[in-house]
Amino acid sequence: MRNPYPVSRRQFLILSASALAWLRFQKTALAQGAWSPEIDLMYYPWYGGPDDDYLHWRDGGRNPERGDIAANFFPKKWPYSSKDQKLLKWHCRMIRDMGVRRLVLSYWGRGSFTDKAIPYLMHLLPNYGLTACFHIESFEGRNNGQRFKTEIHYLLGRYGGHPAFYRDAEGRPLFYVWAPHLPPTQLHADHYISDGSWQRMLDELRNELGPTLYLAQSLDLGRTQLGHFSGLYFYGPFFSDQQVVEITAAARQAGLVVSGSASPGYDDRRAHRDSSRPTIHRAAGQYYRSTWDLVRISRPDRINITSFNEWHEGTQIEPARRGYRGMSGYSNYDPAGGMFYVEETKRQIAGLGG
Repeated sequence: MRNPYPVSRRQFLILSASALAWLRFQKTALAQGAWSPEIDLMYYPWYGGPDDDYLHWRDGGRNPERGDIAANFFPKKWPYSSKDQKLLKWHCRMIRDMGVRRLVLSYWGRGSFTDKAIPYLMHLLPNYGLTACFHIESFEGRNNGQRFKTEIHYLLGRYGGHPAFYRDAEGRPLFYVWAPHLPPTQLHADHYISDGSWQRMLDELRNELGPTLYLAQSLDLGRTQLGHFSGLYFYGPFFSDQQVVEITAAARQAGLVVSGSASPGYDDRRAHRDSSRPTIHRAAGQYYRSTWDLVRISRPDRINITSFNEWHEGTQIEPARRGYRGMSGYSNYDPAGGMFYVEETKRQIAGLGG
């Protein structure tokens, strides 16, 4: 049946549900001219090979040696190590060829496995025209006392002069900050910090290190502003279309930076046996395409692709295979094939200017 709408049905419903916010934002967008978002790729340098006891692949009591890993999909290159130079070169070539120029590296604190693995990747990035910034995760003690400030000083001291370290057009470093607004009544309450404390810390950091962008993973516009964050970001698929359009419009009108999310789905059943999160099926790539449609409608300043290789949660676009030696329980990218999401990402990025 021919589509009676001038846009897709999904787009029509989004616009209808968010008409006032959309019209207000469109007026602003037209005044600003063409839309040319920055593209950020969420990347997880946290996987261990045999020498690191298959860190992360073994989560939940899995047995990687037998092809049993903590993920609902199976990587094309086997359960790899994030320190493997041959593997990292393959990643870099693939990412460059997709049209991505920037990675957002998951960082779990000084001395962590990610802290030890990141230099292997940073060393290679300039050879492929790639840069990186950091995703500050909610590791133990992150928000206690001066720990957050210490980590930012450490990262800028170690990488601030590195040729692969990302700065925006105004020379500002960028940090994504995971879940800064968890209420003290929720799980991980020890990670909670008040808005006033965030405000003091970020103000002090800017005074000490110069202008810096800090994006909060939060839907709370008021708290993002009270904490003196530069903006906010969506991560993954757990937001309604109306939330994305309205929050993006309100945040940009308030002068905040917004990073929208393009994500292929979600499935963490093998990684977390007791997971309460719903599975979001990929629908042969249609879900991924719909999230790109949504960022085109909401027009954020940045787009974060969630993710290149977060295999535990099934948000990865990295090539996958059909499991290993008859091991059951794995999903795949059929019918399009293991390279589908890499190729689709390249198409989506190339089409942003059209």
